[in-house]
This record gives sequence, structure tokens and C-alpha cells, in this order.
Amino acid sequence: MAVILGCYGSGSGGSTTFLFFTSINPAAYGFGVMFLIQGIMTLLFSFNNRLHFAFKPGIKDYTGIFLILFGLIIYPVISYIDEGYWLKTISMGLPCPSTILTFGFFMLARGRFPKVLLVIPTLWSFLGVSAAINFGVYQDLMIIVSAILADTILIRSRTHVQIKTTEKQSVR
Repeated sequence: MAVILGCYGSGSGGSTTFLFFTSINPAAYGFGVMFLIQGIMTLLFSFNNRLHFAFKPGIKDYTGIFLILFGLIIYPVISYIDEGYWLKTISMGLPCPSTILTFGFFMLARGRFPKVLLVIPTLWSFLGVSAAINFGVYQDLMIIVSAILADTILIRSRTHVQIKTTEKQSVR
């Protein structure tokens, strides 16, 4: 799954950013490069056997499933209802719904999550909020919510793992 996420992130995030968003904002060139880097990093962590996904019932994983469903289904449905025409529907392949989906998969990660993978999607989330406000793409407000949820939960859970490990070592 991590390999697919890495290839998808590089391909869709990088190409759509270069092809469509550079005419709106020249900073999109930088984000295009960042999406390519994100995809490569995801692939590297996958190939180094440091990124695994599995579902385990609990608030973290249910939140992850919700974010995946939001990126795949709810986001495009809101876009369709808002635009009223399927050719104008914003869907997967564009950076904002893809970033929400990515945060969802990150929530399903097992083991020690490499928090460096949170940096680029979180930066894009701040830009996505400006799109929601400036262009009226209100479903993009979920991108900052997904960033806050994923960053808080994943960073906190990693710290929690490190604290438990340190406590066990100090007991010996």
C-alpha cells in the first residue's frame, strides 16, 4: 500500500500541481517539486520496511478511514453538489483531496511512523485553506482539519512509544 501511495503522490500531486496550479500561483512549482519528494520519501520508507498499514479498531484508525472516505467520496460529492456539473467536479488526483486521503492512510500506519512524512502534506494544507477561502472550495477546509488530526495523533503516538521504551530501559 505504501508503494502505491508513494507512486500516486508523486504522479498526481506533482503533475497536477505543475500542469494546473502554476498558472494561478508561481509557488506551485515549489509544491510540485515537494510532492515529488514526498512520493519518493514514501517509497523509500516503504522499501526500507518502515511504513506498513493495517486497520486496528480504535479512534485513530476510524479517523483514518473517515479521512480516506472523505478524500475519495465525500469531497467529490460536495464538489459535484456545489458545481452542479460532473466535469467541474474536483476529485482524486488533485492535491487537496489527495492530501486528505494521504493523511487518512498515515493514520493507519503501524509501528514507528516516520514523522518527516507529515511535513509536506501539512505545508500544503495551509495553502489549501487559502483555496477554500479565496476560491470558495469549502470542502478544502477539511484539509487543515485532517492535518491537525493526523499531526497531533501521529506525533503524540510516536512520543508515547518512545516514553514507554525509555521507561522499560531504565527499569533494567
